[in-house]
Amino acid sequence: MNCTVYTNFTGSWASNVTAHNISSETSVSQNNHTISLNHNTVGTYQWSVLCLNFTDGSVSAWAPSNWTFTLT
Repeated sequence: MNCTVYTNFTGSWASNVTAHNISSETSVSQNNHTISLNHNTVGTYQWSVLCLNFTDGSVSAWAPSNWTFTLT
């Protein structure tokens, strides 16, 4: 499974970085992944994740909600 982080850094939703080969066999609460984003403009932003099953590209899902963070 590949998961892509989307943010609104530019004012519109856009993909920023993708984590490849994430195991779908482990529950989300047990599966932690660190993804670094390169953005340094002060502001409040939203982010979310879209995951895609790479063995069947028709199976995908967004995170159940968006999250917000602030760079100060």
